[in-house]
Amino acid sequence: MRRLLTHKITILSVVIVTIGLLTGVAWASNGASPSQQSVAPGASLELDPQKVLAGLPSLNVLGSGFTPDKPIFVEIIVPDASNISIGGDFANSSGAFIFTVPKLRSVIFPGVYTVLATSSDGAIATAPLLVVESLK
Repeated sequence: MRRLLTHKITILSVVIVTIGLLTGVAWASNGASPSQQSVAPGASLELDPQKVLAGLPSLNVLGSGFTPDKPIFVEIIVPDASNISIGGDFANSSGAFIFTVPKLRSVIFPGVYTVLATSSDGAIATAPLLVVESLK
């Protein structure tokens, strides 16, 4: 009797684990993969200028193709550190926005960075930013 009970518990455990794995895989397959994260597939981002002097310049951030009237959050992705929030705005009724960063923080050293714009509904767009010591 004890042996039968042990086999039933083992079989039940295997069934529960199998169902959990299958269900988890099903839930994960319905989630957005990195290539599917953009809710607004045509979202784009542009910087003016794309090349800036460390610590001094202002920067215009322009976006389009976002969901109309949704807030947009913009940050600079900094390798091996916390990302730096540089502002945001609401997309207008056609899904576009523009705002000016009056001065980039002095903690942004010369190098190449990625600027990331994310809307509240998950649409994303990126643009490269080149920070230099001097404009030649």
